[in-house]
Amino acid sequence: MFSRCKRFTVAAVIFSTLMGMGLTLLTQPVPSHAQAEAADPETVEAELLDEVLSLRADVLATIREAPFSELFTVTMEDGATGYGVKDQDFDPTYDGVGFYSLWGKVPDHDVLQVAAFYCLLTPELADAELEALVLMDDDIPLITIDQKIVTTPAQMVEVAPERYEPIVFSEPFYDPIWGLLYSGDRPAFREIYFPAVDCSVGGGRFDLMPVQEAIAQLPTQTLDVQLQFSNGLTETWHLGQGTVEQIKVLPTL
Repeated sequence: MFSRCKRFTVAAVIFSTLMGMGLTLLTQPVPSHAQAEAADPETVEAELLDEVLSLRADVLATIREAPFSELFTVTMEDGATGYGVKDQDFDPTYDGVGFYSLWGKVPDHDVLQVAAFYCLLTPELADAELEALVLMDDDIPLITIDQKIVTTPAQMVEVAPERYEPIVFSEPFYDPIWGLLYSGDRPAFREIYFPAVDCSVGGGRFDLMPVQEAIAQLPTQTLDVQLQFSNGLTETWHLGQGTVEQIKVLPTL
C-alpha cells in the first residue's frame, strides 16, 4: 500500500481521486498571512500526493473505487498484496472540508502505515505540520500515532468563493405629508456579502508498526481522532466504527 522510501512520484487529485469522494476540493488559490504567494490549487493537490504517497495510477483507481470502512486489496508493482481501509469525516457545508485517512498494510514488505489528509477551516494552521494522531474514546487517549514518515506544511486554499446574496424584506417608511412612520408591505432589496471561505490543506504518513498491538485491541466503536499540529493547535474528528473494526484486523494479516 505504501512505499518505504521518502521520495514519491505520484501526481493525482487527493480527495476526488484517492478518496473517491467525487468532490472538487480546491477551487481558487488565496493568499494567507503565513504565505507570501497564493498556492495554485492543482499544484497543491499534486504535490501533496507526491510527498505523502507512492502509488501507481491503477492502485489509486482501486482505492478510489473501494467502499469506505471496508477492507480491500490491491496488487503492488512487485506482485505483493496490499490491504487497505479508508475513512472520511467531513463537513457537509463545504466540499472537501474534513479529515480523510487511508490505513494500509503490505505484509511482504513489513509495512503498516496510515496516510492522513485534511482540509480544515482553521487559518492559523497555515505552514504548520501534522505531528501526531491520537485515537481517543471520548477524553481517554488510546493510541498516539507519532512515528512520522513524511508530513507537509499546511497551505491555504479557497473552498468557497466570496459571494453576494440578495434579500427581500418589507421596509418601514415615512408618510411624506404627515411625517408618520408606517410598517407596510413595500419591498426593499439588499445584498448580503459573504466572504470567501478558506481551509488549511495538508497531510502526512505515519508508521503503525510500533502500535500494531494496541490497534488490534481497540474497542469496536466510533473513536475520536485528535490531530496535533506543530504550532500547538489541535483538531478533533472521528473514525467510524466500521473503519475501526477493519483496521483492527490489519496487524493480523
